[in-house]
Amino acid sequence: MSANVSQDLEALLMRETPGISEQGEQMIQDFIHALITHEDLNPKTLKEYASDLKHFIGWFETADHQEEDVIFRIEDVATPTLTRYRETAQKVMELKPATINRRLITLKRFFQWAVSDSRIRRDPSKPVKLVPEEKVSPSQMTDKEEAALIAAAEYGGSLRDQTKARQ
Repeated sequence: MSANVSQDLEALLMRETPGISEQGEQMIQDFIHALITHEDLNPKTLKEYASDLKHFIGWFETADHQEEDVIFRIEDVATPTLTRYRETAQKVMELKPATINRRLITLKRFFQWAVSDSRIRRDPSKPVKLVPEEKVSPSQMTDKEEAALIAAAEYGGSLRDQTKARQ
């Protein structure tokens, strides 16, 4: 990624977000800068990482502490905090499992970086499990749909299509 594109991307990602502390903004900026510097990630991925982290930090700074101002400090995040965030995303925000898992994966990557950058000693996200995604069974054709498929194969299909349709 060229230096100008990198700087433009960082500026775009780091526009001041109302609702999260300067410390939270700075932590996100440091993480995104490290990714831009050391990895070749798609700008859309970087934008999603920044958005996911802003969402988490915003939640962290407001959840359970309406009476007091809470400033994000990475060392204050523990495994139960992340588990509570996952549960809130499921039960209160009613987000889909895929969205919750994307956010959790972002947090896992963020905390891995924080450990490797010596900002924290232990990764609180390690024990946090992803949300199971519902498996959708393949739908079965109705008798009418099956008859239409066989008729189409016999009428305009190749010999292979006709053979497959009769199996």
